[in-house]
Amino acid sequence: MRPLKLTISGFGPYAGTTTLDMEKIGQSGLYLITGDTGAGKTTIFDAITYALYGEASGGSREVSMLRSKYAEINTPTEVELIFEYRKKRYRVKRNPEYERLSKRGEGTTTQKAEAELIYPDGLVITKTKEVTAAIIDIMGIDYHQFSRITMIAQGEFLKLLLASTEERKSIFRQIFQTKRYQTLQERIKAESGSLKSQCESLKSGISQYVSGICCEEDDELYAKFEQAKAGELTSEETIALIEKLIQKDCEAEKQKKNMLEKVEEQLAEISTQLGKAIAIEKVKKNLSSTEEMLLQKEKEEQHLFTILESEQSRQAEHEQLSERITMVRSQLHQYDELDASKEKLEQMNRTFLEKSKYLDQKKEKLEEEMLQLMALKKKLNNLKDCETLKEKLINQYENERQRLERLNALANSLNSCMKLEKKQKEAQEEYRDALEVAERAQRDYSNKNRAFLDEQAGILAEMLQEGEACPVCGAVEHPCLAVKSKGAPTEAELEKAKKNNEKMQKRAADASTAAGELSGQIFSKKSEIEKNCTDLIGVYNYDAVPERLSHALEKAEAAIADFEEKISIEEKKVKEKIKIENEIPIGETKIREWEDEISGLDKYTSTLYAEIESMTAVWKKQSSKLEYESKSDAEKIIQEMKRKRTAMEKALELARREHQEMKSQIDGLQGKIRAQKEQLKDADCIDINLEKEKQAALLLDKQSLNHILTALTSRSSSNHSALHNIHRQSRELARLETRWGWVKSLSNTANGNISGKEKIMLETYIQMTYFDRVIARANTRFMKMSSGQYELKRGIEADNNRSQSGLELNVIDHYNGTERSVKSLSGGESFKASLSLALGLSDEIQSYAGGICLDSMFVDEGFGSLDEDSLQQAVKVLAGLTEGKRLVGIISHVNELKEKIDKQIVITKEKSGGSRVTILS
Repeated sequence: MRPLKLTISGFGPYAGTTTLDMEKIGQSGLYLITGDTGAGKTTIFDAITYALYGEASGGSREVSMLRSKYAEINTPTEVELIFEYRKKRYRVKRNPEYERLSKRGEGTTTQKAEAELIYPDGLVITKTKEVTAAIIDIMGIDYHQFSRITMIAQGEFLKLLLASTEERKSIFRQIFQTKRYQTLQERIKAESGSLKSQCESLKSGISQYVSGICCEEDDELYAKFEQAKAGELTSEETIALIEKLIQKDCEAEKQKKNMLEKVEEQLAEISTQLGKAIAIEKVKKNLSSTEEMLLQKEKEEQHLFTILESEQSRQAEHEQLSERITMVRSQLHQYDELDASKEKLEQMNRTFLEKSKYLDQKKEKLEEEMLQLMALKKKLNNLKDCETLKEKLINQYENERQRLERLNALANSLNSCMKLEKKQKEAQEEYRDALEVAERAQRDYSNKNRAFLDEQAGILAEMLQEGEACPVCGAVEHPCLAVKSKGAPTEAELEKAKKNNEKMQKRAADASTAAGELSGQIFSKKSEIEKNCTDLIGVYNYDAVPERLSHALEKAEAAIADFEEKISIEEKKVKEKIKIENEIPIGETKIREWEDEISGLDKYTSTLYAEIESMTAVWKKQSSKLEYESKSDAEKIIQEMKRKRTAMEKALELARREHQEMKSQIDGLQGKIRAQKEQLKDADCIDINLEKEKQAALLLDKQSLNHILTALTSRSSSNHSALHNIHRQSRELARLETRWGWVKSLSNTANGNISGKEKIMLETYIQMTYFDRVIARANTRFMKMSSGQYELKRGIEADNNRSQSGLELNVIDHYNGTERSVKSLSGGESFKASLSLALGLSDEIQSYAGGICLDSMFVDEGFGSLDEDSLQQAVKVLAGLTEGKRLVGIISHVNELKEKIDKQIVITKEKSGGSRVTILS
């Protein structure tokens, strides 16, 4: 990657837009970036890195800090870089988020971060993340690799030189991506810790299960039971103890169960005898109760027989009701015929009333329509001249409207003229102000010019030297020199006063011209207004126009409003006339139709009235022959008689059924008494109280045995459960302890925790390989820069076996054959060592990335701590990096480098703020 053109705007110390044409530097060799402290040398690196990856080159500079504090509010903050990669040109442009002027309204708004990448074929990619991904794809390296390979930042690699093993681990983890080895170490360590916790948890669980073992205090095994709970027995001894306790409880449980069975057999025998005795007593009580119930039922049977005879005596009344129902039912069809006649008669009456009412309404409507028709004809006669009057008013309105338009045009001209007069006054005021300023500038210049000419002798005297000829008189001796006064202006001040005078004179002339042009426009406008006023308002004087014009406008507007109102009234009359002309024929036709309809209705109502009179007489004759008013009344009487007859039938049936049921109950009671007497004939005599006493004693024995069995069962169950869980936990504990043994060994090895040996972790071991390669590459430069005195070497051991080791760095001094820590090097030696290490790391990362093509490198180091020879050697090493077609840029303000390196980018810090760039090629 070779930068060709860099454009910076509002970025860091660069307030405006600065462009670096880096093609002027060439395609290979060293070039120097030099300038004042704080002028913006490192910002060149920041801008290139930001354009490519959206981040600054140094870790201490955030993207939010890139906006220039010197930039104007309307100056954008952005970087554009044109670079070449594998002989193809790319253009990338980025801007960070910053506050800018709002395009709409006042105040500021936030400009979002944006990016754009243009490929050689014209393809355009936008959005910050997409552009960064495309840059990584093109160059094959990310931001961190780029900053380590091409950007050797100031002071960064002195940190790497003096870092501890832990600090170097963190640096190499990011550079060589060894995070996965650290993850593997931590996973193995976590697995070892987890297995240890599981083993401890299982041991704790076994202790809890042992505490759950049960044993009676009077048992011969109780002493061993106490030892087991105290943890004094092994798992095997504890298991053997539990098995003995379980066996003893099983034997005791079997014995108690046999005793319980015998007690339950005796209780069953007693229960049988008690059952027999209780049954005999129950039969005796039931026999007495049944005999009493039989006497009661016999009395009730006599009462029910009396009721049955009474119901049987009402059969004659039942037959009379049946005959009456048959007779009334035979007349029901006659009620239907009478109802049909009545309904027809009522319908005819309703029709007659409706038609009569409708006929009266029609007659009233006909009369109203005839009156309305007469009124319309009268109104039409009154509106016969409205159309002619409307046309006359429209013509008058149009004339007045045209006159109003001319008056408005005249008013607009008058307003324009007044605005011009106002502008003329302002222009005249500006002219007077400009003239006053110009006169002051003229006086200032004249005074300074005169003072400058007066002081020329003093200025010439300052330039004279003893023994040299005077340019005026030729004398070589100058006994009495003229003295320059303190207030005399310099030539630069005189020139400035002259330019200011010319500027103010021009400004006054321009103001005079502007005021004169406005005067001409006003004269032309007034002439036009006076000409138009003669015809419209009869005024010849311009000053009288505003008042007369205002009165004429009001009068014209009032006249137009009056015409509009009158025209509107006449238009309504015309519409009304047309409407009446259409309504009159319609009304006449409607009146003729209604007269014909009224005549037909008169004939229909007369005929219908005669039919109603005849049918009414027939209906009255039919209704006089029937017993009840209506069919519904007759049906109600029938239903009432049916209910009465049904009630008599149900009462008779109920009396028969109750009497029969009572006789059946009496027969059943008599049979029951015979059976109970038969049961009592051969019954044994049993002492119930004695049997109950025996039963109570046996129940106490049974309860005691059940309590003992429950305790044995519970203890045996607890011991069985403890035995099962201890067996299971012991097997699992043995398995986990075996696994934990080899996982712990693996974790100690991977995490560098083996007692008595070097503390080297797996990740550190991998990083040691990379570190050895970096040191080998660094020594090719360090040996050269130190004239063969020093060589870097990775430390084999740490200070003690308790600290992590593997990435320590020592230096071999070939002059005295010693090996010591790099921290013992002097400032200049440390600089050479750190630069060599940085270049070695850059070579290794480039090799690690593989297939990348980097034609440029940037070194931001001070070089100020080096003596002349060391500086010469450092430059030779850096020059060696330019072999082929590679450019190496060095940031420094060391004067010796300025003399040794011809190609330079010189950055100057301006007093007014901001910086400027000059390229020396």
